[in-house]
Amino acid sequence: MTTKLFPSPSAPVYTPCAAMQRIAALASDANSSPKDWVAVLGSLPDVSHRMLQIINASYSALPSRIASIHQAVVYLGFYTVKTLAMRLALHSAPAVGRSVGPVA
Repeated sequence: MTTKLFPSPSAPVYTPCAAMQRIAALASDANSSPKDWVAVLGSLPDVSHRMLQIINASYSALPSRIASIHQAVVYLGFYTVKTLAMRLALHSAPAVGRSVGPVA
């Protein structure tokens, strides 16, 4: 079974803040499925890409390469993927209230 890494162009694209809210809602939903997680995480290409890089790093010592977000959700579980996704989404969110340039 082949799973696309990213959804079709017609799929919704979430801002990092909206994605964090959606991830938190999925984490608290006992009826959420891997398909739900793939839909949200797939709408954040930068987060998905970085997540796969981290999961497949040599220090993870996984027996096989994780090639898609769906595999990551199924293999690692909701809690691990949620924690990693929240951290990555938060890291990719634009800084609010930070000045750009030197402080006088």
